[in-house]
Amino acid sequence: MVFMWMAAGFALRRARVPPRVFVGLTHFIVWVPLSAMIVRSMHAFAWDASYWAPASAAWLVFAGSAALFAVLGRRRRWSARVTGALVLTAGLSNTVFVGYALLRALEGEGAVSIAVRADQPGTFLLLMTLALATASYYSMGRPDAGAVFKRLARFPPSWALLAGLLSRGWEFSPALTAALAAGGRILAPLALISIGARLRFDPALIRREREALAWGLGYKLVLAPAGIALLFAGFFGRGGETVRVAILESALGPMIVAATIVEENGLDASLSSLMMGVGTPLCLITVTLWAKILDRFGI
Repeated sequence: MVFMWMAAGFALRRARVPPRVFVGLTHFIVWVPLSAMIVRSMHAFAWDASYWAPASAAWLVFAGSAALFAVLGRRRRWSARVTGALVLTAGLSNTVFVGYALLRALEGEGAVSIAVRADQPGTFLLLMTLALATASYYSMGRPDAGAVFKRLARFPPSWALLAGLLSRGWEFSPALTAALAAGGRILAPLALISIGARLRFDPALIRREREALAWGLGYKLVLAPAGIALLFAGFFGRGGETVRVAILESALGPMIVAATIVEENGLDASLSSLMMGVGTPLCLITVTLWAKILDRFGI
């Protein structure tokens, strides 16, 4: 389904649908389905300390991405648009739309249950807070904290985050719950269409982006899960199903919504589309290999 929706977006662009249509689609995604998902997730937010490993792994992977690409961006003289796109797409995992299906196939339903519960304080909370702030930071050419805060205050998902938190004391009506759920369901297809419309397998583009693409996918698919495995299984000496889920989720390809946020904030949308287009099929192989590595070392 992931590739079908991306292919639909690619076909629409090739059919010469006006670019302003896709710009409007991106704005709609941010205003409606993404905001609906954020309100619903934050309203139901619950912390369970037993899932600390996969929840904390999401934050550690993002922190590693931010640190690595901030340094590389300066040394390689990448623009803020490139660096910001890499931080977001290499730092956030595609847990929901690819990860759950892969975990179910490789580890069983128990692993999916752990991932679903850990993603609220992990990937979802990270997306709604630090990732949005990071996107604003790089979109404004690395401004001061006050400017970033002002931009976030004007960003609809920030309002959704606040609404979800403030409404936690009330029970949503069935109609509102159904409407928010419907918004969340259309998020992935629309985001994938938008990403597919940006996807160009142009040799000149790939040559231009190949260094950044190689670093981004190298971190996301290899370095990040290796670091989580060394930290939890090596340094802390931890094992078990929650640690396996943490490592395998760290090895997933880039998050769909991250690519949408990249585009909405004026970062390098071509690079983020390549990260999605190449990283998604590639992670089907690399996550399977990571599962075999974990089996080999008894993790």
